[in-house]
Amino acid sequence: MAEFVEERGGKVVGLTSTKGYSYEGSRAERGDQFVGLALDIENQAALTNERIKNWMEVVVKEFGKK
Repeated sequence: MAEFVEERGGKVVGLTSTKGYSYEGSRAERGDQFVGLALDIENQAALTNERIKNWMEVVVKEFGKK
């Protein structure tokens, strides 16, 4: 979806670091970041609330930029 948005001149916001995730690969990965918020409810459920909170802070800041 990110590529679709960018190809049409849009800007993708809400990237998150891949640090702290255990995974083999993701189509949402760009370098050392995920496009959007990645949640692992099965293996890292205890981190979910904090990850959502941190991601929302990033998104709110990015939408506030002009």
